[in-house]
Amino acid sequence: LVLPLYPQYSTTTTAAVGDVAARADGLQVRLLNDYHADAGWVEAVAASVRAHRERHDSGEHLLFSFHGLPQRVADAGDPYPRQCEASAAAIAAALGLSREEWSLSYQSRFGRERWLEPATDATLDALAERGVRTLDVVAPGFAADCLETLEEV
Repeated sequence: LVLPLYPQYSTTTTAAVGDVAARADGLQVRLLNDYHADAGWVEAVAASVRAHRERHDSGEHLLFSFHGLPQRVADAGDPYPRQCEASAAAIAAALGLSREEWSLSYQSRFGRERWLEPATDATLDALAERGVRTLDVVAPGFAADCLETLEEV
């Protein structure tokens, strides 16, 4: 059983993992395509946010920042943005947050083409303009921390 480190399915990530797994000679391989709304995963992320907020003061707002991808990929039918939205909503619900207490954005844009929006940097500016001065950021697009979650975000 292959469990990709990406809870939300995308042709740009999970499908690539599936391609590699399919080349495993002599092995029967099953790929878990996504677990973006799995109750156990949702609760694990919510518990992580709760634990952080118990150790530190809670921010005024919770930002769910997901890795971005080109808009053309979503326009071609990739379910990733819908699954990111579903993940964020499920985690926010598990935390008991109202819709005004959280938002979703996408980081890691590069190149000239249009990427998923809203962008994290633009969202941070908009939150500051709204008067938000303390912010918690969670990156539930990865099952484990990595360079992107620890350094870029």
